[in-house]
Amino acid sequence: MVTLGWKAALSFPFEDPAWKHKLFIGGLLMLICPPVGWTIALGYRRAVGMRLRSGATPPLPEWSGKWWSFYKGGVGAVGVILGYYVPFMVVYAIVAFGPSLIHAEHLPQIAVFFGSIAFFPLVLAVFPALYASAFSWVHLTPAEIVPLTILFVATAFVLPAAFVQVSVNGRFRSAFRIRQVARFILQQPVLYAEAWVLSLIASAIGVFMGPFAPWGLFWSYIVILHAFTEAFLRSGRPDAIAAFASSPLLSRIRETTPQRYRKAS
Repeated sequence: MVTLGWKAALSFPFEDPAWKHKLFIGGLLMLICPPVGWTIALGYRRAVGMRLRSGATPPLPEWSGKWWSFYKGGVGAVGVILGYYVPFMVVYAIVAFGPSLIHAEHLPQIAVFFGSIAFFPLVLAVFPALYASAFSWVHLTPAEIVPLTILFVATAFVLPAAFVQVSVNGRFRSAFRIRQVARFILQQPVLYAEAWVLSLIASAIGVFMGPFAPWGLFWSYIVILHAFTEAFLRSGRPDAIAAFASSPLLSRIRETTPQRYRKAS
């Protein structure tokens, strides 16, 4: 059975001779101003993905003169995340805020909820539960919490499959090609699950680095990119193979994949 290159993914950021300097800046930005730093980190990860696709060296882009480009790329990534979470937010708003919205009550608190998510989508992981516990006017029954939780987790599970679609042409709108996203997951469930396991381990390493967590998380974002990109390429989709024709990652996959895959691609 084909498996991902765990060592290659975990060590990928360190292939850059200047990795200490580049990872330090990324982690520092996430530490100083998480909302902006996280957005820039997403844009930087996109740039890493484009270099991985083209086979450019060194693998990590320089920071100098590209701050605005990374931020714009991050804003696009945030748009993808928010776009995918619209169904969850709509359902949550109906269930949790429905009575208040009907009677035009608690509107400032509701505005803060959605405004905070738009500014820093990571709070989406805690704000729904926080509001349910902090405000008595937010009523959620166990029968409502369970499907909301499933919807939230399912959306998170699908997101990496959406983001790898961007790697083919660099356009964020490709992330909303739902059929391609679903096909990748359904045709390669084992590879996709393995990429998720690798990603969760990398994220856990980053989180448990304590005071160095911002740097660990920044490193983990690049590892996650590599893991899901490799899983995506191993799916054998022709346009992805063509886009990554110059990538050393594709060369390594062909060297470690059965002959039938090489013929198919």
